Amino acid sequence: MKLKVALCMVIICLMSSVAFAAPLTDYKLGKTAVDLTYYPDLDYRVTNEWGFDHSAKSKMSNWDFGVTTGLGDKFAVQYRQFNPEVKRLGPASENITVDSKEANLLYRLDKNFAVFAGYHWGKYTTKYYGKTYKAENNAAQYGLIASQKIADKTTLYGLAGFGSGYRNYEVGLGYALTPKLDFNLLYRDMKADELGSPSIAARVKGLGAGLTYTF
Repeated sequence: MKLKVALCMVIICLMSSVAFAAPLTDYKLGKTAVDLTYYPDLDYRVTNEWGFDHSAKSKMSNWDFGVTTGLGDKFAVQYRQFNPEVKRLGPASENITVDSKEANLLYRLDKNFAVFAGYHWGKYTTKYYGKTYKAENNAAQYGLIASQKIADKTTLYGLAGFGSGYRNYEVGLGYALTPKLDFNLLYRDMKADELGSPSIAARVKGLGAGLTYTF
């Protein structure tokens, strides 16, 4: 049971839907945005149908990197990588590392909305009670992106992403420091259900900050 709980904490990271800084809205051929986001204090929570409730915090290497490039004719492609690490000083001495990669195809509906579909590849390693466990998790994903300029240099944006047994919500603000550089604040809330027997639900959420460079 304890091992299942630890592994589910990782699975929720690996099942992540695409996450955006201030979204690229210009899909002209070759137009590119590079995103770098840091989550300083992610919350993890795992529960099951028997009333078990386990929480942990991650203040380690929660970096999120992404590149989005326009293909022209309302299409764009994206690559993302997320490598969080969880470490708790306790009887179990859990140490969890994640290698999460994803590729997505984006289609712009209009100036405020876009849809995406893609695939995610994830590998993880967890050390629990002195033993090392490795596994992979892959999932298709799809969703909707929305953005709205609310001031001269400020954009409000949001995302809803879904896949088999999980969902991911995000909301953020992007502020244009220069014509090519944005500063972003965002909040992510992601949950996966039915992750084993007994039925386990895992959730990760937290605030992030980062930069988007467009060229």
